[in-house]
Amino acid sequence: MAFAQKLTHWICAVSALTLLLPALAADTEAWKSRSIYQAMTDSFARTDGSKTHACNITAGLYCGGTWRGMIDRLDHIEDMGFDAVMVSPIVKKIEGRVSYGEAYHGYWVQDMYALNPHFGSSEDLLDLSKALHDCGIFLMTDTVINSMAYITNGTSPEGNINFTRLNPFDDPKYFHSYCEITDYDDYPLARKCWTGDDIVPLPDLKMEDKVVQTMLEKWIKETMGKTRFLSKYTV
Repeated sequence: MAFAQKLTHWICAVSALTLLLPALAADTEAWKSRSIYQAMTDSFARTDGSKTHACNITAGLYCGGTWRGMIDRLDHIEDMGFDAVMVSPIVKKIEGRVSYGEAYHGYWVQDMYALNPHFGSSEDLLDLSKALHDCGIFLMTDTVINSMAYITNGTSPEGNINFTRLNPFDDPKYFHSYCEITDYDDYPLARKCWTGDDIVPLPDLKMEDKVVQTMLEKWIKETMGKTRFLSKYTV
C-alpha cells in the first residue's frame, strides 16, 4: 500500500509539472484514444541499422540504440497499430559499469540539463519527434522526477555521495537523509527513504520542498527552450 501511495505522489508531481507545457501540446482527451508503444531506446534500433550487433541483455550493457535509429523503424511501430510512442528518459545518466550493468534503461539520472549522449543529439531528438508527427504518431518521454543516481559500488550510500556531481540538485539539502526502505507497507518510511541499493543508490528528492519544486519547474521551462523539443512539436 505504501509503495502505491509513493507512486501516486510521484504521478501527481509529474502531472503538476506538465501544466507548464505549452498550449500546443496534446491534451488529456487527445491522448485517451491513443495506443502507446513503450520503446526502450537503447534496444529498439541502432543508427547503423544493424540487427545482428552483439547485445548482451543479461549483462545489462548498452546495446547502441539511438533516436536516429528509431526514425528508420517507424514503419515497425505503425505496422503494429500504435499511434503514440514513449521513449526512455532522455537526460544524461551516470556513466560506468556495475555488477548488474550500465544505465542503458535511462533511469539513473546524473544531469537533468544534458541529453544522454548514448541516445544521440538534440537534433536527433527533434528529428525523431518530427518524423513521428509526420506519421501522425504522438511522442511521450519517460521521466525520472523524484530521485537522482550515484555509483557507490557496495559502500554505504551514507556519506559516500559527491552531490556536486548531480545537476541541478548538487547539495544534500535537496534530498531526504539516507535511510533504507525495509518495509514498503510503512508509508512514512517508503515515502522518504531511498530506493536503489548500496551499488547504485537513488537519493530521494524532497518533493514536498518548495525550493525543489521550483527547481523542477525551472528545469521544465529551460529544457523546452534549450532543445526546442517540447515547444516545437506536440507531445
